Amino acid sequence: MADSWRGWDVPPDMIPLLFAPAPGLADPALLSRIRRDLPILIASGGADPLAAGGVLI
Repeated sequence: MADSWRGWDVPPDMIPLLFAPAPGLADPALLSRIRRDLPILIASGGADPLAAGGVLI
């Protein structure tokens, strides 16, 4: 609750900018350029709304 970064509003014009690169994230040509031995950490928590309340972790 004391965190000054908590609760700030995202300006509406920022939302399209955040999601504009999303289609490229599944581009097979781009994905094939990632080293197969590159460790990638994907982290989520029980309170992460994108993880369906922890169901997807």
